[in-house]
Amino acid sequence: MNSEKIIKTDSPDAVSKTLQTLTNGGVIIYPTETLYGLGALVSKSQAAERIFQIKGRNHSMSLPILVKDFVMLEKYASVPVMYKEMLQDLMPGPFMAILNLKTGINKLITGGKDKIGIRISNNTFVTYLMEKLDVPLISTSANTSGTENVFDIDDLISLFENKVDLIIDSGNISPSKGSTIVDFTVNPPQIVREGDLSKAKIREYFIIK
Repeated sequence: MNSEKIIKTDSPDAVSKTLQTLTNGGVIIYPTETLYGLGALVSKSQAAERIFQIKGRNHSMSLPILVKDFVMLEKYASVPVMYKEMLQDLMPGPFMAILNLKTGINKLITGGKDKIGIRISNNTFVTYLMEKLDVPLISTSANTSGTENVFDIDDLISLFENKVDLIIDSGNISPSKGSTIVDFTVNPPQIVREGDLSKAKIREYFIIK
């Protein structure tokens, strides 16, 4: 185990070391409120390409992103007026909206599309980190495409230690289905995936397929 590549979330320099790694174009694994994420700054195209290679992900598929707050979200994506209150209620949390892009995201990350999966995390470490960032953070699950989610930190380290630049260790995480994803680029909006947030919760806002 390479201790230089692994840092605990409660380490005093966890945020600063993560920030340095990201700004240098590095790829990280970090905790969220659902799963561990595989991430890099959206402004670092070579790092984004590495994530596709690490996951074995098809380039036609997009990589979801995290933003620090709703102001940043609306800078990069268009929020339908009638659903803005809903999105503000459900974010931050285990909820992702697929929205039409405004600008600023490399087509490599969007899979060549003009839309993106975007969310705000309420994980404490991520909150502190995002406060220091001026651009979104790629946030795709830390696993190989098509395989099961990984909840055990030792398994994550074994799988990815030699493939990424830094692993932020928050210990083992509880089993999770990931974020619930709703596509707002279609009318009516559609649930793409039911995650930790139930369909019933989404239906409190409107009738959705």
